[in-house]
Amino acid sequence: MVRRVIVSFVVMLWWAATLCAQNDVFEGAQWIAMEADSTILFPHIHLLKKSSEKGQSLKQYALPVFERQVPLRQSPIKRAQASVCGLGQYELFINGQRVGQHFLDPGWTMYNKELLYNTFDVTPHLSTNVSHPSTNVSQPSTNVSQLSTLNSQLSSLNSQPSTLNSKLSITVMLGGGMYDIPLQGYHKFAGSCGAPKLLFALHIDYEDGQRQTIVSDASWTVSESPVRYSSIFGGETYDATFTSPKKPVVITRPHWSAPLKLQDDRTRLRIKAELPMAGGRMPRIFAGPPTESPTSRPLIFDSRQNCSGIVRLTVRGKRGATVTLRPAELLKDGHAYQRCAPKYAWTYTLSGNAEGETWQPQFSYTGFRYIEVEADDEVEILDLTALHTSADVMEAGHFECSDTLLNNIYTLIDWAISSNLASITTDCPTREKLGWQEQNHLMAASMMYRYDMRALMNKIADDMAVSQHDDGAIPTIAPEYTDFGKGSGFEDTPEWGASFILCPWYTYLWYGDDSALRRHYDAMKRYIDYLQRRTVDNILDYGLGDWYDIGPERPGKAQLTSVALSATAMYHYDLLTMTHIAQLLGRDDDAQRFTAMAADVKRAFNQRFWNSEKRQYENGSQTASAMALYMNLVTDDNRDAVQQSLVNDISSRMSNLPPLNPHPSTNVSQLSTNVSQLSTNVSQLSTLNSQQPPLNSQLPPLITAGDVGFRYVLQALQQGGCSQLIWQVSQRDDIPGYAWQLRQGATALTESWQAYDNVSNNHLMLGHLMEWLFQAPGGIRQAEGSVAWRHIVIEPQMVGSLTWANASLRSPQGLIACHWTATPDRSHWTVDVTIPQGAEADIYLPDGSVQHVEAGQHQYHS
Repeated sequence: MVRRVIVSFVVMLWWAATLCAQNDVFEGAQWIAMEADSTILFPHIHLLKKSSEKGQSLKQYALPVFERQVPLRQSPIKRAQASVCGLGQYELFINGQRVGQHFLDPGWTMYNKELLYNTFDVTPHLSTNVSHPSTNVSQPSTNVSQLSTLNSQLSSLNSQPSTLNSKLSITVMLGGGMYDIPLQGYHKFAGSCGAPKLLFALHIDYEDGQRQTIVSDASWTVSESPVRYSSIFGGETYDATFTSPKKPVVITRPHWSAPLKLQDDRTRLRIKAELPMAGGRMPRIFAGPPTESPTSRPLIFDSRQNCSGIVRLTVRGKRGATVTLRPAELLKDGHAYQRCAPKYAWTYTLSGNAEGETWQPQFSYTGFRYIEVEADDEVEILDLTALHTSADVMEAGHFECSDTLLNNIYTLIDWAISSNLASITTDCPTREKLGWQEQNHLMAASMMYRYDMRALMNKIADDMAVSQHDDGAIPTIAPEYTDFGKGSGFEDTPEWGASFILCPWYTYLWYGDDSALRRHYDAMKRYIDYLQRRTVDNILDYGLGDWYDIGPERPGKAQLTSVALSATAMYHYDLLTMTHIAQLLGRDDDAQRFTAMAADVKRAFNQRFWNSEKRQYENGSQTASAMALYMNLVTDDNRDAVQQSLVNDISSRMSNLPPLNPHPSTNVSQLSTNVSQLSTNVSQLSTLNSQQPPLNSQLPPLITAGDVGFRYVLQALQQGGCSQLIWQVSQRDDIPGYAWQLRQGATALTESWQAYDNVSNNHLMLGHLMEWLFQAPGGIRQAEGSVAWRHIVIEPQMVGSLTWANASLRSPQGLIACHWTATPDRSHWTVDVTIPQGAEADIYLPDGSVQHVEAGQHQYHS
């Protein structure tokens, strides 16, 4: 198990070349910093207090700006490539222009085990055809706003010969990221892996065959950054008036000799959308409260969309004036309600540029919809724009249908998914930004239907492997940045650790990529051995269970289903999956062992949890029934009874509810659900709400399953032919659920079914309906036993009042599409299908017939 280490810095004669020898890209480069490492505190301390001994030992480092001026040859260049690892995060500028369009590079890892670096083709930046402003590190923020202009310039240069300037200026700014988390401001946890530090190499290849290399070493200078404070949890402060003398760098190295690994571009964060703010008047000058309001209400801007991101601020005012921006997901009493990230703020001090100045945070982001603005007198707000950040993944699938509510739910879930895709999949972009592992396997299909998740899924597997404890345990979070403590239930739990088995397997089934399976197979076996050691008579009984189910108490640890049932069910599913993996990899002895173990667990599960008198598992909770069905734990003679128990539980609850007015359907083909644009679906909710009964939190819920159980409830119902029941449940907006959240104004999926305001309001963990939308009304799923979508099943389910649906997916084989229309009485229908080359499909039509087809366009009608 990784142990927390607290050490004082000791001068060590260990040159960075020792580490760099692991990667020829950085040959000759040295790690440089502004100051030596002080206290090392990693894993970080959960809820660390300043007054504690460890808190007092933690140093707050000034953020550095590294510079290097280099005279260069006057000769045409063939290629120039820069490689950078800046810990914890960095931004690179060449000749005053920011390099790349990504955000928060490099990606987050277990810094004691693995470090990521990035490479850039910087040839266009070295061309004399670009007019380079002189480097001014006190104002690099304004460079960011020039990116679109720069990119258009660079694209025109790619086909032109490049000649080097006589002088090259390199600037690198660093932020703390997850590497160094200060105690100042809000922090979920705090600690440090050491002072911010840089490893850099620039290789310039000339047309004449010569190469010039510039690396980080003692020839660089360093100064304090105008970023005066930055915390991944607390925000950022930038002072455009600040200047600092340059001084020699400190030659250093990371505390751990962790290997360097090139980061996949698809696991990098970038600005994905711009959402103009509304609610405040721009441009305007204000002093204190807005002039149009006689009250003390602050100036509030509304992006109309809760999302992960930062803001871009354009202001004009006197030198030294400040603007403070407080982002929040919700408003309360006319103020930003920051319960999930207390006191998070972005603060900018103006340089006094008469033409105005633009700034955006460089090293911290959060989740927000609203911005509360506080500014000094006579500060003119020229523009304020929300910038949505998300992983650089391509969209893979799209769904829309004739039901406005289903489209709104789709958009609700989509924003939560997009907002939590970073270099890891986070739980929420506000208070934690942690890679909780249960959501990665439970939401895998939902995420993969919408986005190309291959690279992120492989990184998730790598993060779990490097976070694995010496005894084989997989922690609930990976990278394991903090230790929640023994007995908390958060240190490791089977439903969370299952991601280490299931995510690589799902990646193989979806994309045909078995690299993570081969890379981590032995570590996966160690995890199975760890679980086996924790069993008693083949029953696992520890962990969090069905997190956030709806019971008599406020949600948290499981209330309606025993921890032993869900943990043992997941353990059985792990064993079945490991059997398939072992067979795939030719580990026949292992496959036989896992098969035997699964049989033993299944017998023990039925002996322990089956209630023969009531013919149900335990108390018949939805999670108990669904997990037993999905994970093949039910014996053949009891399967129908368990399926009926699940259906009856939901149907009986529905019968106790008052009638619900039907939701209006509309043609949403013109309503964009692309995450790169602000959703307009939610704007229809006010009309929808006026037609429905008032919200009633006292009504009994239809779905009681929580984070773990809900996906299996949907899958068990769908596989049992009960998608009509799922549609009926989705329509209820008077009880906790998706529609309930929409009626309460949510624009992204919330953490709790009830949309509580004291927990995250942008959370992906309950978004499993996305999978059902693509598979049932969308009609697209992969056949059992198929790999990489070579065998497709098209089976559109014309549920409820739907009269059409349109779904598509870019699979490894190519585009799969299903579009259907039907009259309300289903007497007339059409089904249009696209099957890509290299695939075959079974098409299940509404008349009960089945067509087996090869690649091509296929149309059927009644």
